[in-house]
Amino acid sequence: FKLYKELLQYRFDGLVVTQPNKFFHLLGFILGIKTRIGFKRKWGFFLNLTQKDIKYQSEKHEIDYNLSLLDSVCPDAWSPKIQLDTDLYPRDREIIQEFGLKEEKQKVVFHVTSSNPIKAWPLKKFKEVMDLFLEKPRYQIILVGQEETSEMKEVFQFAEDQNFINLIGKTSLMELSLVLKEANCV
Repeated sequence: FKLYKELLQYRFDGLVVTQPNKFFHLLGFILGIKTRIGFKRKWGFFLNLTQKDIKYQSEKHEIDYNLSLLDSVCPDAWSPKIQLDTDLYPRDREIIQEFGLKEEKQKVVFHVTSSNPIKAWPLKKFKEVMDLFLEKPRYQIILVGQEETSEMKEVFQFAEDQNFINLIGKTSLMELSLVLKEANCV
């Protein structure tokens, strides 16, 4: 009830629920939000613009499934170029240097974690691809992700040098955006 009262004051016009959730579907309905968008799952009848949830098929990236929800209210094509305003971040060059990214290297970033184990690629496969890059001294491998596991520590036993940097769980969102901006390949 506290959350309901707090959200009621904002008088939202729209709600987009990208991860089906009974609570949020019901909450949007009882808040009287006019446009409620989401997937037809987990009490999807509380939404008024829905799509069948087929994310489990993994035929597209999850962001493409989520963005398809907006097609009913925003028919213009989505541009994948995202502006994170990293140029406005005053310490960007310092942070890049602190992380050890080398200007002269081709930076290849691997995001090796996933919140969904079904969608996670085997770590040994990541390592096989990394080994191909590490054979050539012009590449610098950068690992990013949410949280490092003991399996990752075991599989990715590279010496931390100028060609390999492990940033798993070591960056803020803004710092990660700076690293991705510097990348030649993700």
